Amino acid sequence: MPQKIKKQQLFTYFIIFFCVLSFSQTKEDVAKITKDYNFAKIQEKISYYRQLEEKQRAKAVEMANKNNWPIFIKGDDGSFKQLMSVTPDGYPIYYATTNVNAAKSTRANFLNTGGGMGLTLDGQGMIARVWDGGTVRRTHSGFGGRVTTVDDISGISYSDHATHVTGTILALPWSTASAGVKGMATLATARTFN
Repeated sequence: MPQKIKKQQLFTYFIIFFCVLSFSQTKEDVAKITKDYNFAKIQEKISYYRQLEEKQRAKAVEMANKNNWPIFIKGDDGSFKQLMSVTPDGYPIYYATTNVNAAKSTRANFLNTGGGMGLTLDGQGMIARVWDGGTVRRTHSGFGGRVTTVDDISGISYSDHATHVTGTILALPWSTASAGVKGMATLATARTFN
């Protein structure tokens, strides 16, 4: 029985090691991936969906004012909800940042240093690319200077959600006041896009 467990563990380590190697991207890989992108079409789609979202949100805010619904809800646990739309039958739809325990729920913490598998997979040498609905606050204390904003360097209006998503990926646990903050790949860097 113990021999069988060791074989399973070795097989698991091999799969994880292979996945890490096969999913790492070099600059050449990124150039190959993006060389055929139709950036004009992408911008057209971004504009269309941004306008659609703005219309839906304006309708939701109008209904919220009539029905006394909150537009923003901040939870005691640090969660954040924002009214974004309404269902066809008139119920509010909130977007929420409720992934504080995302690393645990995906079990990524078992891969990290000190995790249950005896591995030290903490995002070393990896670059996360984050596309979200706004500019990431790259100066957030949880990022330690490891976040680059690619397409909106003005930094005038930061997105709490985009910043939260990026933190879920790579925030350093010892850098913030909240003990519940820890990304899945704390040694990775990020390139973020609006």
